[in-house]
Formats: sequence, structure tokens, C-alpha cells
Amino acid sequence: MLRQILQQKGINYRKHTLYSDRIVVEYRTIAKTHRYEISLEDLGYHKEYISVNPWGHKIFLGICVLLPITYVISGIQDHNLHWLPTVLFTLMCGALATFFNFKKQIDDLYLTGGKQHLVFYRNIPDEEQVEAFANEVIKASRSCIRNKYARYDAFTPESDFSQRINYLRNNDIISDKEYYKLLSDFKTSRLLQVSYN
Repeated sequence: MLRQILQQKGINYRKHTLYSDRIVVEYRTIAKTHRYEISLEDLGYHKEYISVNPWGHKIFLGICVLLPITYVISGIQDHNLHWLPTVLFTLMCGALATFFNFKKQIDDLYLTGGKQHLVFYRNIPDEEQVEAFANEVIKASRSCIRNKYARYDAFTPESDFSQRINYLRNNDIISDKEYYKLLSDFKTSRLLQVSYN
């Protein structure tokens, strides 16, 4: 299985490539490019949406633009305009406005609950594709965990197997019906093993 999603936001991008047992994450910012792998067993499968309201930034930008204009107009009306403080005040407001305007706005989807978190831009390229990819990652992660913990052999103690499938059931990786089927299959294999010996 190979699936990929590329999310580009300006010069920054995030690329997630899903394999059958891992996901490769590559992201680039202005300062660095980073690439790493996460095992599907280490991923969580709880979705969290985190969004920062951009209106606060826009209001601050408006204030930073209006303050110097108001300062200049009041200085002209009072015939008391000093150019050096006016220029310094305008530059300071412009620097603050620029800093807050270029600050990264957050609107992300997180997969949490495991050893490592996975982050997606929520609506790039569009929200449906991101949701579909996140659901596919969750499905692959659950399948990987299920296959790991539901395995048994002739030497697996019943208490260990029972604990493992209880873990799967308690974390909603398997249903109650699957739980009882796995337990029944395990006990059947033990009976067949005893009857052959």
C-alpha cells in the first residue's frame, strides 16, 4: 500500500507518504527541511482540530496602521508635528504589523493518542482529501496494531493473549464480536494442539 498527500502553503510544505507499516513525513520551512519515519504502531488515532482565529491578527494590523495615521493627523492639526518621533513611531508600528502579519496561522488536524503525533494542514489541498488521508492512516494504524497483538503461536500463554486482545477491545481497535472470535479461535487451536499431542 502506498498513498501520499502533498500540502503546500506558500514556500512551506508537508508531504506524508503512507506505506503498509510506516508513514514517512517530510516538511520544509524557510529555515529547514526535515524528513522522518513513524511506525504505524506508534501513531494515535484520535483526531484533534486546532485553529487560531486570524481576526486577532487583522485587528492588530489595522491598529498598527491607524495609530501612525492618527498621530500624524493630530500633530498636523496642533501644528506640533516633530518628524523624528513620528518616523520612529511609524517604523515601530510597521515592524509590529509586519511581524504579526507574517506569523504562521494555525489551522491543523492532529492525529494524537499514540507515542507520536501527526500534523496535517486541515484544508490544503482541500478538507475532504485531508480527512480521507487521515482516515486511511487511522485504518492502517489500527490494522497494524491488530495484526501485532492478535498473533499467537503454540507457545503463547492464554493469559498473555487474553491481555493483548483485551487491550485491543478496550482501545476500540476490535469490536466485541472480533474479540470473542479471536478468543474462540485461540481456544480451538489449543484444543487441537492438545488432541494432536
